[in-house]
Amino acid sequence: MSQVRFLARRSALALMIALAACGGDEPASPGPDAGPDAGPDAPPPAVCGDGAVEGTEACDDGNTAAEDGCSATCTVETGWTCTGAPSTCTSTCGDGTTAVGAEACDDGNTDTETGCAYGTATCTGCSADCQTALTLTGSVCGDGTVDADHEQCDEGDAVPGDGCDATCQLESTCGDGVLEGLEGCEDGNTTAGDGCSPLCLVEEGSACYGLPSICAPACPAAVPTILDCDSGTVDGNTMGGTTIITAYAPCTTLNSYAGAERFYVFSNSSGAPVDVNIVATRGGSSGDYDLFVLGDSGATCGAVDTCIDSSTGTGSTETVDFTAADASPYYVIYDIYNAPTATSAFTLAITCRPAGCGNGLVNLDEECDDGNGGNGDGCSDTCTVEAGHLCDDGEPTQCHPIVCGDGLLEGEEECDDGNDDPGDGCSDACAVEPDYDCTTDSPSVCTPRPYTVSTIAAACVDMSGGTDVDIIGDDEVSDAAALPFSFTYFGQPATSWVMCSNGNLQLTDDGFNNWTNWPIPDEDGPNALIAPFWDDLLFSSTEPTARVLTTGSPGSQVFVAEWANWRPSGASGDSGVTFQAMLYEGSNVIEFHYCAINGTDSALFGSGATIGIENQDGTSGVEVSYDTDDAVTAGSGFRFTPR
Repeated sequence: MSQVRFLARRSALALMIALAACGGDEPASPGPDAGPDAGPDAPPPAVCGDGAVEGTEACDDGNTAAEDGCSATCTVETGWTCTGAPSTCTSTCGDGTTAVGAEACDDGNTDTETGCAYGTATCTGCSADCQTALTLTGSVCGDGTVDADHEQCDEGDAVPGDGCDATCQLESTCGDGVLEGLEGCEDGNTTAGDGCSPLCLVEEGSACYGLPSICAPACPAAVPTILDCDSGTVDGNTMGGTTIITAYAPCTTLNSYAGAERFYVFSNSSGAPVDVNIVATRGGSSGDYDLFVLGDSGATCGAVDTCIDSSTGTGSTETVDFTAADASPYYVIYDIYNAPTATSAFTLAITCRPAGCGNGLVNLDEECDDGNGGNGDGCSDTCTVEAGHLCDDGEPTQCHPIVCGDGLLEGEEECDDGNDDPGDGCSDACAVEPDYDCTTDSPSVCTPRPYTVSTIAAACVDMSGGTDVDIIGDDEVSDAAALPFSFTYFGQPATSWVMCSNGNLQLTDDGFNNWTNWPIPDEDGPNALIAPFWDDLLFSSTEPTARVLTTGSPGSQVFVAEWANWRPSGASGDSGVTFQAMLYEGSNVIEFHYCAINGTDSALFGSGATIGIENQDGTSGVEVSYDTDDAVTAGSGFRFTPR
């Protein structure tokens, strides 16, 4: 029954009672239809789903659907709060009660759990939006994984007596430097990955020796002897040694080390960097024994990652030097080369000294060490020689500034004539001035060169009327011929010439065909040299020619020698260079002219050539270029004028 109908009936009943009160003392007789139930009607029953909260209803949201907060019987569902009529129902994620139909879970918070509390292997959790139920795992002692927040160890069994107790705490004090209990090694730390684990057990693939333990990758059948700075001289014998290592790349490319070797592990236990010197001296054997220092793991089994130092001579002693910065292992191996069955007694002499700049000892990576860490005194704070200084080989190092003009030829000085005056052959920066030669004495003696040299533009002569010279071949020298006029060369008369296919004239009766060029001057032949382009010249794809021609009138004649279309060995086959040398009658001037260059290879421009002139005994000369890139170009030239 609706609320309206109920209120209407209630109003009618009240009216009837009022009328009865106004009608007299006698009550009205009931009508003929009155019965035993006559009186007010009972309230109609509540209807769930009509939106009115009545009777015993706790809610009514206007429907009889479940899992929306108000059930099909109008009771409030778990996890919901309903208010009003029709009822409005809401749920709250994180209140600890899972709202039926709205939430998959509710663990009392809005955080997403990632794991169970320590000691619980599995548990359930809930996402931050209460929509996903989670199955989580947690850390427990005995699962084989160390939980750093709760465990010192975890060997996967939670059984005591193996160094890790039932609560995953260490049973002995690993890292204290004392080998005790079930410890298999003791390297003084609890660092993993260094061969000795945080439980002081030897890690897989490693072997540990001594105390404190030195750990290194294990090598089958090989137990090394431990060396340190206190070892002094150690006796050894390759007899009974292993035959594991057959090569020591990258120390050497040789791979014939199949014989017996002895290897050692050097460890610096001093706590400070040291320079180590080891001298191996073989016994009575005449075999070729070599000494190696290797770094990194695996080295002792032949898989060498780092070559620290090696000594592979053929004498009776081998010496290696290296800096041991810390206690890391260094593998020292004495092995025989190319003698698989030979053995020998030997000794190793080990000496150490402190490393570090400023201690007055010149260490392996130092140029100097004057016993202090300062700058400006010749030896820097990184123990390198400072610019403008010279340091001796003493310990501690003595350094002094290099002074140009003091008469002492030192450092980078090219000369030092005892003054700083320019124009006398040695400049005020102690560099040899152009057209001078200076001795390497102290003080230097500088003398003018017999020729000055200047650059000119090429003015090549037409050689079509010239005479062919028979040097068309590789490393050919012509027969000697007479110069067509008197000519003075380096103050001495020159009367004959020979022409070489390698780009030079020689004013002599007997020439050299050297294809290898070198600087000027040099006492080795060729001498009396006129070298417009001394290099290893070959044929180009265009037929080369070699010609001489004399032009001009008596008294002012010019002797011209030409090399046309010759290819330096460093250039490609279809390239070539054409150049001329000219000797002038009367003035004794010499000129080089570069007529044509066909190609782009650097060798065509002088990168492998010597250019210049040299006297009769190779003691003096004027060099323009030696193996210099772009020394010549087509159309360029040089003039040599006697002083």
